[in-house]
Amino acid sequence: MGSGKTSLARELCGRLNWKLISFGSFVRSEAQRRGIRIDRIALQQLGEDLIAELGPDDFVRQVLYSDNINSNIVIDGIRHVKIWQTIQVLAQRSLLVYLDVPEEIRIARLQQRDNLGIDSVKWAMLHPMERNIPLLRQFSNLVLIDDSTEAMVAQIMAQVR
Repeated sequence: MGSGKTSLARELCGRLNWKLISFGSFVRSEAQRRGIRIDRIALQQLGEDLIAELGPDDFVRQVLYSDNINSNIVIDGIRHVKIWQTIQVLAQRSLLVYLDVPEEIRIARLQQRDNLGIDSVKWAMLHPMERNIPLLRQFSNLVLIDDSTEAMVAQIMAQVR
């Protein structure tokens, strides 16, 4: 949360003319369909529930194939190793980019963007889904330290080519 992954994903899609697939958007749509309130805590829990209900493989398939996309994609919001492993099996080629952003920067961004108090931000960061994210670093093809979007896009573009 607050690492800049969605902003980076959108910029990449624009530069590459690829489609954006977002796990967060999928979970928000499912929350609306189920009549669940849309706030961070409820969405985090629903994401966990969907993975438990469907299993990682079916969850990923539903997200990836929800729009019938037949082109290259950027996937935003991977939060579990099992989800990444499923993507690797389904995708012909895949690249996992891990954004390593200091917690204090992420907290400040979340406070500003979501207008949350420090306690609310820290509580959301303690959710099991968020605590799993650092495990993805060891599986990543590229680790980016908080930098300008332009610099990060350039590093990713070099890997994609």
